Amino acid sequence: MKKYLNGLITTMFLLFLAFMFFLLFLLPKKSFSETENRYLARFPEISVIKVSNGSFGEDFETFLCDNFPFRDGFISIRTNILRLMQNTEINGVYVGDDILFDTFENIDKELEKNQIQAINSFVGKVDAPVYFAIAPNSLYINSDMLPPNAQVVDQKSYIDNIYNSIDCPSVDLCTQLTTFKDEYLYYRTDHHWTTLGAFYAYEKICADMHVTASSITDYEIEEVSDSFLGTFHSKGNFSVSPDTIYKFDNGGKVSLEYDNGAVTETFYYDEFLSKKDKYSYFLGGTPAFLKISSGINNGKTLVVIKDSYSHCMAPFLASSFETVYLIDLRYLNNDIVEMVNELGATHILVLYNAKTFSEDRNILKMGM
Repeated sequence: MKKYLNGLITTMFLLFLAFMFFLLFLLPKKSFSETENRYLARFPEISVIKVSNGSFGEDFETFLCDNFPFRDGFISIRTNILRLMQNTEINGVYVGDDILFDTFENIDKELEKNQIQAINSFVGKVDAPVYFAIAPNSLYINSDMLPPNAQVVDQKSYIDNIYNSIDCPSVDLCTQLTTFKDEYLYYRTDHHWTTLGAFYAYEKICADMHVTASSITDYEIEEVSDSFLGTFHSKGNFSVSPDTIYKFDNGGKVSLEYDNGAVTETFYYDEFLSKKDKYSYFLGGTPAFLKISSGINNGKTLVVIKDSYSHCMAPFLASSFETVYLIDLRYLNNDIVEMVNELGATHILVLYNAKTFSEDRNILKMGM
């Protein structure tokens, strides 16, 4: 009886695999995963060389993982099982009570040293004063909501160590945002801060730069989406409540000139509100270079070397500066010092979130 039962189980399992393999090639293939916001692997090219050196097998395994039938459903099942087993971290995400957090550990001290050298070199060569701001992530501001036994580096200590090593004024966003920690400063499912979090950071940046900031009462605040599931959610189809995106609008006239030649008169792209990547509602994605011209005639020009945290802050910066330039080092290989000096900046802001900064080797371009 036992032998018969084992044989039945084996047969059913083999039939299941054969059925799923059949579906793998029968069902239409998606080239892009909206859930994970990334392109999926395509069927690999077959050649004698690739088969003999094993690369075809590796590429096929990646293709199989990306295109396995009902993949999103299996990911959700796996995630829920791991949560029931009370796993603290799943796919690089800490799971709190209806909130998700990024991991922050194993800081590359050699990279940190080289980043500091690059920044100090940049500060000594540009023609305008530089202000340096590292934004903490939600796992610092909302640390009381982290799951038990979450192993994270203290972000404030990490940020303070960098601030103590650079040759320009630093902006203490940790203290500023902690003051408002009970407000909706960070998305629960995404690594970005909310528009409100960006506004409070903007106030502190302007204060340290001795530039007049706009008031929150100057803005009409509008809810534009209540179904945002961000980058953390994409890593495991977690069962959490979706986030809300807010637009702050003061009615100011602006002109945005993109690196691809496009010119617009808005910071906001409504078409992204119906997509997975809803954060691209701000600026329409990740431009390498963007010039923002406002109606503020105060002669002040700000150059921001940044990651995507600055995207929802851009409308606020445009209310305090006549011209704002956004530079993303990930997509540029220019001489950064020469480029910034040619822009005629009166103020320079280096703005990154702590997680991105701790990993980004593109910062080193500032010292080249």
